[in-house]
Amino acid sequence: MEHAQGNQRQLLVSVVIPAHNEEKWIAACLESVLKDVYPHKEVIVIDDASTDRTNEILRRFAVTVVRNEKPMGPSSARNIGLSKAKGEIIVFIDAHCIIEDQEWIQKFLQFFKDTQVGAVAGYFRPKPNRKPTLTFKSLKPQQRLVKSAKTSQVSKRSLQKNSPRTSRRIR
Repeated sequence: MEHAQGNQRQLLVSVVIPAHNEEKWIAACLESVLKDVYPHKEVIVIDDASTDRTNEILRRFAVTVVRNEKPMGPSSARNIGLSKAKGEIIVFIDAHCIIEDQEWIQKFLQFFKDTQVGAVAGYFRPKPNRKPTLTFKSLKPQQRLVKSAKTSQVSKRSLQKNSPRTSRRIR
């Protein structure tokens, strides 16, 4: 799903957040993600069978919540979030992450103007006597690993110029 804004195409971005017993952090995380100025985003939180107040806190926010009855771990929670996501670009962050830059989505989307970019990774880098800054790095893989859901075999596939980006949804 995309939206037009002037002559520029606006992609729907899905932010997927796995959470297990994150009552101390989840409100601050969601507040920071929702403050981002990029308008075309959805936020999906997978409550991985939390036993604290995480689920109660999640109800205060305008986000999609999926609750696992049994803990499945962060990887499975991310995969569940991915299956619910509607966006063309998928972002994964952890529930204890607080984003200070209100333009972080727009900043990493800039990397996807290069059709050779397969993914974008970001991290906080503290500098002496300064606020931590968010740094992004684009990844241009020559090959990627593809795991078959049917056979569970892993194979390598070369990325071609016109092949789908690894961060984009393949339907």
